[in-house]
Amino acid sequence: MVALVSVVCALQMVSCSNDNIAFNKGEQHYALGEYYQASLYYKKAYSRTSPKDKSKRALRAFKMGECYRRINYTQKALAAYQNAVRYNIKDSLALFHLARIQLKTGQYKQAEGNFRLYLEREPGNELARSGLLSCELASQWKGLFQCEDCENVLVKNCNFEA
Repeated sequence: MVALVSVVCALQMVSCSNDNIAFNKGEQHYALGEYYQASLYYKKAYSRTSPKDKSKRALRAFKMGECYRRINYTQKALAAYQNAVRYNIKDSLALFHLARIQLKTGQYKQAEGNFRLYLEREPGNELARSGLLSCELASQWKGLFQCEDCENVLVKNCNFEA
């Protein structure tokens, strides 16, 4: 009976440290610029971390988002940054990058809100101001340019020499 309890305790200790091992391997790959490999390890660490441990989950989701953003996996980066913000990450860059990804995917209203939240924390950031202006202008421009009769437009029928 004592041996069984000690085996169970040892297995629990190993499973608890597996998420830290995966996270550390992700950090190593990230430092080397191997963002795809790092994202795999961060994802493994994230999935093995308890949802009750919000600070660890927030950090791991943010790191996943950073990797996905760098390898241009836009939808995965969006989901990862949303998880990081949902778990209340302390790093305000998560809001900034989330807003930029939302702007990239055409979610202008959400991006505008996140840029405003980021500017409350970092009021002097010119990139965030520019992003906020981009959201406002993109929302206006989206309705201006509508193509009504674009079905049979062929390049060979156009005269570009005028």
